[in-house]
This record gives sequence, C-alpha cells and structure tokens, in this order.
Amino acid sequence: MPVIDIPYPPNEVKPVNLPLRLALARLAEGTLTDDVIPDTWMGVTSLVRSEDLAEALPTRLDALPWRLAGVETNLREVFCRLQGVRWEKL
Repeated sequence: MPVIDIPYPPNEVKPVNLPLRLALARLAEGTLTDDVIPDTWMGVTSLVRSEDLAEALPTRLDALPWRLAGVETNLREVFCRLQGVRWEKL
C-alpha cells in the first residue's frame, strides 16, 4: 500500500491536526489521479462535522488506497488517541 507523507503548512506542525493532514493527502492523491485540477485554490479545514466522521476518519484500514506516513492503525483510533479521547469505536 502506498504511503503519503504530506508536509504541514507553516505553523501547523501539530500531531493532533490529523484531519488537515488527511485532507491534504486526499488533495495530493486527487491531483495525481486527475480528480483535482492542479493550481486550483481549495478550501481545507481540520474541522469535521459529526455526520462526516465516518468518511473523514475511516475505521477500516482498507478504506483508502494509501495510508498516511506514521499511521499504522485506523485513522479514527489515532485521532482519538492524539486528542486524549478514549477509543471505543466512536
């Protein structure tokens, strides 16, 4: 499985900013697969609405055709751990 390692924007190097890192990785993949037009401004946020949680932070390791560098388990578990929230399949 390919690994995507996206650098953070300046002043945003925070491990808890996993949703932003994931959004940037999705944009990078979209650019490589022609799903995103290069040189187009895209609004990206690290905020996730509760109804979008399953899509934003999937619990299945095979939910994406790639994984983020340094993330060996499901994204929601990692995000909860970084936030100090007990992981119980939220």
